[in-house]
This record gives sequence, C-alpha cells and structure tokens, in this order.
Amino acid sequence: MDTSLYWLWLRDIEKVSVTKKQKLLEKFHTPQAIYDANAAELLVGEDITFAEAQSIATQKDLTAAKQEQQQLLQKGIDIVTPGQEGYPAPLHNIYHYPLVLYRRGEYALCDDDIYVSIVGSRNATQYGARSAKEIAYQLAKRGIVIVSGLAYGIDAAAHQGALEAGGKTVAVLGCGIDVIYPKSNERLYHEVMHSGCIISEYGLGMKAAVYTFPARNRIISGLSMGTVIVEAAAKSGALITAKLALEQNREVFAVPGSIMSPTSDGTNALIKNTAAKLVTSYEDILEEILPAYARKNAEAKNAVVQETKQLPKLGEEEEKIYQLILKGINDIDEIALQANLATSAVSSMLTMMEIDGVVYKDKGSFFIS
Repeated sequence: MDTSLYWLWLRDIEKVSVTKKQKLLEKFHTPQAIYDANAAELLVGEDITFAEAQSIATQKDLTAAKQEQQQLLQKGIDIVTPGQEGYPAPLHNIYHYPLVLYRRGEYALCDDDIYVSIVGSRNATQYGARSAKEIAYQLAKRGIVIVSGLAYGIDAAAHQGALEAGGKTVAVLGCGIDVIYPKSNERLYHEVMHSGCIISEYGLGMKAAVYTFPARNRIISGLSMGTVIVEAAAKSGALITAKLALEQNREVFAVPGSIMSPTSDGTNALIKNTAAKLVTSYEDILEEILPAYARKNAEAKNAVVQETKQLPKLGEEEEKIYQLILKGINDIDEIALQANLATSAVSSMLTMMEIDGVVYKDKGSFFIS
C-alpha cells in the first residue's frame, strides 16, 4: 500500500497536536507503525495522554485518505512526505515540519538546488517591486530557485523576475494547493506551475485564513538558504518570515528603503538592529550563500564529472594538466608551474586537448569542456 495514505491519515487525526504526532514519529518512525500500534503501545512516557492514545486507536480508517489521493491524481497533484524523494531535507529540521506537502507543477524539489526566498509588502512601491524583480532575475539567471508566496506586490514581482530570467520559482501557498489566492494572480499561478511548482501543506479546497499565512511563512524560510526582505512595514507578515528564518539559522537579507516610506520601516529596522545583511545587489546575497553551497556540493559535483565525462585516452602529463584544471587552476603559466612542465609543452598539450574536446579556452583561461 502507498505509504502516503498513512501520512494523510496521521495528518488528519483529530484531538492530537502536531507536536504530539511528531513525538510519536520519533518513537515509531513511520505513520504506518503508528497506525498498527494499539492504544497501550501509543503511550510514550508523559508525551501522549491515554485520551490521545484512545483517540488515535479509534480513528483507524484510510477511506478519506484514499478518496483524497484519487482526487489529487485526477488533478495532477503530487504528495511528498518526510524522507521521500522530493521532500526538501531542510524542511524536516524546522519546528512543526509539514507532515504532508502537496506539489503541483513541472519542477520537482531537489536538495542539490539553491533556494532563496524573496518576500515583502503586498502594498509594494515601484521601487520595491523593481528591486525584488531585479534581484530575483539576477539570482535565477545563475540557477538559483526563487521562493515566494504568490501574494500581491513583492511576492509577485519576485516570481515574475525568476520567470523572465527563464529560471525556476516555487510558490508556497497559505491555502489549498488548488486554490488561487489572490484570484487576480491566476495567470501567475499557472506560469509558476509551468516553470517551477506550487507547494502547500493544505489540501484541496482549503481557504486562506489568518493563521495559515504565518504557518506558510515557516515553509518559505525553512526551504531557503536565505530570505530577502524587500519592503516591510513595522508590523508586516514579511517580518514574521525574517524572524522564522533567524530561528531556523538561515541567512536574512534586507533591501534598504526610504526613511520617508512606511513600507520600509520594517526592513530598515532589520538592518539597523543587525538582524539582516544590507542588500544593494544580488551579489551581496551570492557572497553569503555560495561558499556554503559550494562546500556542500563540491565532492558530489566532482564525482559526477569524473563518472560521466567520456574522455579520450590521456597521457600521464595530459592527465596531470586535466586534474589541475579540474581543481580550478586555469592559467597556462600556473598550470605549467604546478605540473612542473615547460610552458611551451603545456601549451602544445592544451591545444591537442582542446581539439579533442577535453578542454576549451575562454579569455585566455582553460576550462573543462
């Protein structure tokens, strides 16, 4: 049986908090094991009360889960759950991680990608919208996935910037996965779906409510390596996202705004209180997030290059040159020095390697093809 049925069942159990459900998962490891346990086995020290154990034991019915799964299949909506491929590993480490994540669109979430969220005021100024769009555009051009909430203003501008760059973007909803809110963003919803994906922890038909947006914000920040705040009033929902990002040990960035603009009071305060790094260019963001990402993925990427590259047979000295370029040594004189070879000999070998398609030359430097 599909394990996602048990996650749907666990998510929908009444009279048991998310915290208690996660305590049960710590003990039983899977929702199916919780489903199979009797009331006595469900008692976990003082964490689960007898009434809660009884409540779980008397709600063992997968009918609703099966019906929902069938509806999702008809609408082309996927379910991803903790530990399953497509469920972002960073989300599993946040407080009250989603037990079920709905996904709709062409893009499957991938832990090898870099995610940066851009959020801010719904009542964005022209300056704020342009800033969000430009930052998203430049980051997406460099392969970074832009995350936002599909709201008016800054969120919409961030998604649009990523789309115009031909990049990927993820919209996290504070309503059901099939509910377009606000309705005026219907076209943007479908554009995001076809060039990225829509995700939500809320199932079919769930209407947006006051409490769903702060809950949505923890997913936006939790998914991302860094969160950029572009225009936020003193009591803005975007500041909740910034607070959550800090609690989740994520990077927080803020675009400064005019001291005469109420929509910049929150962002300017973040910078003033040193909670966020001041951003005047997308490069300020890259400076913070790329080193950590590079360290995390360098070995994996090198392994992929080594395994997938079908090289012509290289001589001993050519192999030495190849390995130096692979390490990032691109200048011919430095290659010759490191390889302990004459520059003329290295130049000759590089010419042959370029003809064979092993390397290529760009602005006087050599790179792996």
